[in-house]
Amino acid sequence: MVHPETVAEYVSAFGKAVELCSGYYAEVAKLLHKAGKLVCVCDINEEVRSKFSKLGIKFVVCDIFDPCLDILEYCRKADVVYSIRPPPELWNSIAKLAENCNCVCVIRPMKFDLCNVKGFKLEYYKDEIFYVSRV
Repeated sequence: MVHPETVAEYVSAFGKAVELCSGYYAEVAKLLHKAGKLVCVCDINEEVRSKFSKLGIKFVVCDIFDPCLDILEYCRKADVVYSIRPPPELWNSIAKLAENCNCVCVIRPMKFDLCNVKGFKLEYYKDEIFYVSRV
């Protein structure tokens, strides 16, 4: 189970954030937005946009395997990109985008997902685990 307050606290310590591969889960983004730490949220699914737009959160529809110019621009304004429970097959693309934009990359995995992406370290914070790659 994701503890949104803990994840938001951990991510916000790095500075301004962009959430990648958000899906419909908005709890962490809402907390970061309220704290003034969220640049935008990104997902490939156009249907997700309305959920975030209703919350006043900037949303970009983008394929992480072929990032659009908008998400590149927003990531360059951020200090950290993060993703919550993304499928492992997306991790390399998330990490590459973070690296290209000179951002810290934080992945909050599903409970049993193991990271095989070079440069990531497992970190524990309160009741959460993260894979983190620092630039």
